[in-house]
Amino acid sequence: MGLVELLASTINFFVIDRVGRRPLLLYTCAAMVVLNALITLSLTLANPNEADAWAYISMLCIYCSIFAFSIGPANVSFILAPELFSQGPRPIAVSVTIQVNWWSMFLINLLFPFLQAAMDAYMFALFTAFMVYYTVFTYFLVPETKLKSFEEIAAQFRSTKKTKKDENHNKNITDLAITTE
Repeated sequence: MGLVELLASTINFFVIDRVGRRPLLLYTCAAMVVLNALITLSLTLANPNEADAWAYISMLCIYCSIFAFSIGPANVSFILAPELFSQGPRPIAVSVTIQVNWWSMFLINLLFPFLQAAMDAYMFALFTAFMVYYTVFTYFLVPETKLKSFEEIAAQFRSTKKTKKDENHNKNITDLAITTE
């Protein structure tokens, strides 16, 4: 597995500036949704008493999922975090990002045997649900930072926030007009 992670990290080094941070996160998260769903399906259909095709499919999907994670969320978060914050809070933001990453890995490794015992073949359905959330979160809230200055990224956050605030303000005015009639 270490070789898969090393290969993925090396590919990430060459791909991240060409593809961009956000697309790389979206593609790898979407791939992990599909792969984790396939792992769940293959573990459900596999015969535990013999090495059938489903057992090999589940192992292949596990390696591919690790590969996708290593190209996307595992590496992109360390590049994306410093680009989202100005110079003042940047060290703390990067430290928090690293801590969240390491504590998440620790908890997953700690809880994995218990989850596996409790959920059996459906354990990867839990990972699928988390990856669906992560993909949706990335799609709606994570901006592309490739070739953008901090000021451009901050302006993009402000314009999104202002647009939502304007929509809510206009909705409140419309609601007020309807209730006063």
